[in-house]
Amino acid sequence: MNSYNNIDKNENELDEELEKDFFTTNKKSGKFIVICARKNGGKSWLATNYIAISYFYNIYDEYHFILPEYETDASSETYSFIEGHKNTTVYGTYTAEITQQIKKNSANKKILFVLDDATSYLFENKNSSTLLNLVSTCRHGKGITVIVICHALKSILMPPIRGMIDYLFIGAFTNYTLIKRHLYDENCSMLIDEKLFMDKYKENIITKEHNFLFINGKCQFSFSVNEWNLSTFDRKKSIKHEAKVKVVNIDKDYKIKSKIKDKNHIKRLENEYLQKQPHKVNDNIQIFFGKRAKNKNK
Repeated sequence: MNSYNNIDKNENELDEELEKDFFTTNKKSGKFIVICARKNGGKSWLATNYIAISYFYNIYDEYHFILPEYETDASSETYSFIEGHKNTTVYGTYTAEITQQIKKNSANKKILFVLDDATSYLFENKNSSTLLNLVSTCRHGKGITVIVICHALKSILMPPIRGMIDYLFIGAFTNYTLIKRHLYDENCSMLIDEKLFMDKYKENIITKEHNFLFINGKCQFSFSVNEWNLSTFDRKKSIKHEAKVKVVNIDKDYKIKSKIKDKNHIKRLENEYLQKQPHKVNDNIQIFFGKRAKNKNK
């Protein structure tokens, strides 16, 4: 019988209930989901599996992804299924304006917003407060499910962030003190013996490739995410051949240096472009912003 979660069920029954709850509550309202693991720990794969499932079951009305590696890896196994889907926009980097537009759209649309490699967006970017504000209000309107993919366990579990997390997926970290202090002590110490937790973490997470520990807002947890449909879903089932995904390239310096008149000019350029090609964006075409756009149109 289970010795944790304060529930008299075996682990398989509990895992089934936890995964079912994960999907049904995400369908009902916006949630804040964090996926954290070291480099090559399977973070992006788990997140894109959720994207594939969301496509297959038509869970969301709009999809917005911050995927820095998408343009170079669009044809890879990780991202190739995304290409044929409508209502999807992929951005090369994060800007505060993206979150503002998403928040506005969420009044009448259910949205999935995924940020890959998001540690810097949350803690280093000057506009991080805008992102945190979006997370804190993600349940409003139709709802925005925000998935943050990061590699800094210590930072993501700081109190201002941890208090807003609905679902937490933690991959393999081999620093014992880090896991004990920032994961076990903060989330599980009242529910499971420390030695049992550490033994199960080592046995199931560290020694099994791309497995994750799952913790929900009720402090229930699973050591077997690798057996969930979330991990094993055949993403090929979600492939469609509709409109091309819209890819937006943004000059990282533009948001810091541009003036109001520059922003109006940029918006006009974007609208003119979309009017010319409302249904298709060629993979070889780049949308330039800021000074790059100005020079391009001389």
